[in-house]
Amino acid sequence: MGSEKYPPAPPDHEREHLRRGDAFVKVGDTHSAVKEYLSYCEYLEHHPPAATLKVAAVRKQVLMLLPDRRDVRRSLAENYVQLGLVDEARTELRRLISEWEAAGNQAARAEVLARLEKLSPSPG
Repeated sequence: MGSEKYPPAPPDHEREHLRRGDAFVKVGDTHSAVKEYLSYCEYLEHHPPAATLKVAAVRKQVLMLLPDRRDVRRSLAENYVQLGLVDEARTELRRLISEWEAAGNQAARAEVLARLEKLSPSPG
């Protein structure tokens, strides 16, 4: 049985956040669109692992709208790890390292660097 916070939804319910997000994008309300897209991701994260690919795709869409959302970039990297897309995860983590370095946040940079180092080395 579903949790109190995430009751079982009708099949079309999960896509309602995407529809609203798309509508907000069309009228130029980026922040409301991102809120809807991230609500969709949150909903899917409480459902079967098959949702991970959908969540990654939506997070990538959010980053196209608001590329400075480091929390979303970090979550996307973790989605990529779950999907076995290690090279993509490395790419996102390297971007985060650069962003934190530019922002002068060495502690956050070090934390992301440690996560990057835990991933298997890239070939070549």
